[in-house]
Amino acid sequence: MEEIIVFIFGLILGSFANLIIFRLHTGEKILFARSKCLNCRKTLKWFELIPVASFIFQKGRCRNCETRLSLQYPAVELLSGLLFLFIWLKFLTYSPEFFFSLAFWFFLLLASIYDLKHQILPEEFILSALILAISAKFFFFKDIFFPSFATGFAIFAFFVLLWFITKKQGIGFGDAKMALALGIFLGFPKAVFGLIFSFWLGALVGIYLILFKKAGMKTPIPFGPFLFLGNFIAFILNLPVVF
Repeated sequence: MEEIIVFIFGLILGSFANLIIFRLHTGEKILFARSKCLNCRKTLKWFELIPVASFIFQKGRCRNCETRLSLQYPAVELLSGLLFLFIWLKFLTYSPEFFFSLAFWFFLLLASIYDLKHQILPEEFILSALILAISAKFFFFKDIFFPSFATGFAIFAFFVLLWFITKKQGIGFGDAKMALALGIFLGFPKAVFGLIFSFWLGALVGIYLILFKKAGMKTPIPFGPFLFLGNFIAFILNLPVVF
């Protein structure tokens, strides 16, 4: 029963995540503003905002103007639901560590989706995740507080080095800051495994895109989503250290 509750809660927050991603840095209010169709600007009714279900029942179109809706809506909702479910299955208890983990990974999910759309990692999400990572270590894992910091800053320095080597064209500075938050949160050696998984995933997707001519050697591919997924895999697996 708890699994279903957590998954549904994740779906609902995934719907809110879409709202944030679409409105961030546009000048539109994020809170206390009704959801509207991006094309005809009609205010949506409650039954048009049910995560995933509304998209399916409306056949992926706006009920008013019949414009095709972005697949981002159900995709992000499902990703958020699965994110919450996997974290619940890791802890199986409503502990402070569980809620810290939900918040931390939710902010990085927001950052990753935004990076896919705009090729930039918003400071708002990365800074929030960094504060959560530091707070989690301070409150629950004081004995490894400084080793985790050392891990985070070592990985951060590695990314900054890549940033300079690639002349700011390969790895972005936003990726370095995201890696810092992940390094502190996961600690050693989980963060190292997460880093390895991230580069593997990025390489595999890059090879696929090039082989099937969906991208070229110089096509920019955001690394944030791979950094998120690789480290989340390391977090979920029963690897040593921390959460």
